[in-house]
Amino acid sequence: MRLLNCQIENFGKLQNLELDFQDGLNVFLRENGFGKSTLAAFIRVMFYGLSGERKAQDSDNERKKYRPWQGGSFGGSLSFALENGKCYRITRHFGERKGQDQFVLYDAETNLPSKDYSERIGEELFRIDETSFRRTCFIGQQALETGTGEARRYSPTLADRQLYAAQRLPDGTVLRLSVVQLALWSLVL
Repeated sequence: MRLLNCQIENFGKLQNLELDFQDGLNVFLRENGFGKSTLAAFIRVMFYGLSGERKAQDSDNERKKYRPWQGGSFGGSLSFALENGKCYRITRHFGERKGQDQFVLYDAETNLPSKDYSERIGEELFRIDETSFRRTCFIGQQALETGTGEARRYSPTLADRQLYAAQRLPDGTVLRLSVVQLALWSLVL
């Protein structure tokens, strides 16, 4: 899979942002507070939707955490290409509750709605649920291990998580997840 483009209408502090992804590794070097982690979360949410719906804490409830700071439409779109050359655009808009969320998948060539995948597209494409995706392919900034010595012994490193993925997923899936991992990993550097 290759990410092609994302358009963020409003998501957390990000608004009216359009990015085109290049072949290979995309590195985003921006100042602290720009929204690099929010951008990475947006990409994950496009595939899996918002999580933590029943959590009271804003930091655990993504609907509360990423509700646009400035108001306006909550969501955007993400375009990607599969290995077979087929291109799609996911569009998600989020309401006050999950029942108000909207998901549409478009064939990027014809710009017509596609029924090839459902709103559970992340699970269908990657063959793992969101929890597994977070533990193996999507390593958020807060989950990175930077210490040495005793702390490292008890906290999984990026290499440990890659090994975990390789041990538990079919061979074909690991290759696809590694590509997504690099794309998402580049967003938080």
